[in-house]
Amino acid sequence: MNKPKPQLLATFLVALFIYSCTPLISLFDSTSYKNTIDLKVDFVFLVKKSATTQYSAEEGNIESFEKKLAKAYEYEKGRFKNDISIAQYKILDSDEGSIKQFFKLWKEQGTISAIASQAFEEQASAIFDQILKLENGKRREGIKLKSASPDDKQSNN
Repeated sequence: MNKPKPQLLATFLVALFIYSCTPLISLFDSTSYKNTIDLKVDFVFLVKKSATTQYSAEEGNIESFEKKLAKAYEYEKGRFKNDISIAQYKILDSDEGSIKQFFKLWKEQGTISAIASQAFEEQASAIFDQILKLENGKRREGIKLKSASPDDKQSNN
């Protein structure tokens, strides 16, 4: 019976240790967090305007929002181990998603009733909130330890 060589076993254990230290999901990203907040605020603003403003008067802002959403989605796709956030953005940007359905209805009707716009706002806000919650719950890069330098001890006194 052949015994495993110690060097091979040690290499395997080191590789296993290094792999186990890598995060299973991407790290927190402040750009991603800011993009999502901006999109949520912009969408809520458009929803509130939909009850009193014609779609045609807001087409420029709608196009700008859709462009920001596309940019944010592409940014998320470029991040390492970010499949969950990507899936959430796919829901937001899908043809069946509340955002595209909202814009479609607004375009067809000109304006949207306060009840309908509130429902769209709640649905989309819930998805944005889930993306924000996920991003905020991600581990920050590195662990900052308190310095034990003599300068720090003097400043605490």
